[in-house]
Amino acid sequence: MRYTGIPLPENTIHNDTLISTIILISVVILLLIKQRQSLFTSLLSNLYSNNSFLTGKITFADQLQQYTLLAVSLLGTSLFIAYTLHTFYWQSIAYLFALLVTYMGLKIIAMQAYLKLFFGHNIQEFTYKYVTLTILLGINCFLVFILLKYAPLIPVHFLYGYVLLIALTYMLSVFYILFRHFFYRISLIFHLILYLCTLEMLPILVVLKWAL
Repeated sequence: MRYTGIPLPENTIHNDTLISTIILISVVILLLIKQRQSLFTSLLSNLYSNNSFLTGKITFADQLQQYTLLAVSLLGTSLFIAYTLHTFYWQSIAYLFALLVTYMGLKIIAMQAYLKLFFGHNIQEFTYKYVTLTILLGINCFLVFILLKYAPLIPVHFLYGYVLLIALTYMLSVFYILFRHFFYRISLIFHLILYLCTLEMLPILVVLKWAL
């Protein structure tokens, strides 16, 4: 009888594909952050100030790398959400990824149009800060997903509590930066209400309508 090797579990291919995906996402994130290390360092050091972190004109290559990193972090977030909702299938992950990309795309476009219409300054810098904060949130969700999947000894409630804390910090940071750059006068309260309706609620409603 010819030896055919050690029998493998039925879901080995699925696990191998998942591990390969995790490695690929990790490598892409590390490479892009390494390539943009100086910009990230300057951005993070001036994240909560009005100081300019841009030392030159943003090129198309810079924007491509930034949004590629955003897409990869959203993929990591999709893995985390699918695992949390117990719908951990590739179709579900792809569907969640499409929803997140659509939501972020609509929000960034609407945000830039809104800021250009009412303020006309600091648009590029705020967009970079917003996208960077979203990338950091996605990377943290991706890391927590890995721990949930492959580190069963870590308490689940601790990991979800960490994600909740990171998400809360993300939201507060976005609003703080908005107030520092734009809504720093009480007379701009109408613009703030308009922002909340058009840039926070409207993209979510559009995505929910498409999803349902």
